[in-house]
Amino acid sequence: MTTQVEAIYEHGSLRLLEDVGLDEGEHVKVSVVSETVSGNGESPNSIFDKINALAVVQSDDHFSGEQHDDILYGKRESS
Repeated sequence: MTTQVEAIYEHGSLRLLEDVGLDEGEHVKVSVVSETVSGNGESPNSIFDKINALAVVQSDDHFSGEQHDDILYGKRESS
C-alpha cells in the first residue's frame, strides 16, 4: 500500500495529520519531502504551478515553446 499524507515534525518525531489505517507496530518506509525549499522558501508545488501556468505559445515575443528542440539542438533539416 502506498499512501501520501501530510505530517508535522515536532520534538524529533513526525506527527501524521490524518489516519493512514496502519496496524499498531506495523513497519513502514517513509520518504520525507519538505514543503519549503531552502533559499527562497517557495514550496515545490508553488514552483510547479508557476511552470504549468507558462504559455506554450506567445505571439508577441517571437518565441514558442513548440520550438524547444530547435532552440536547444538546432533546426533539423527536412528529409
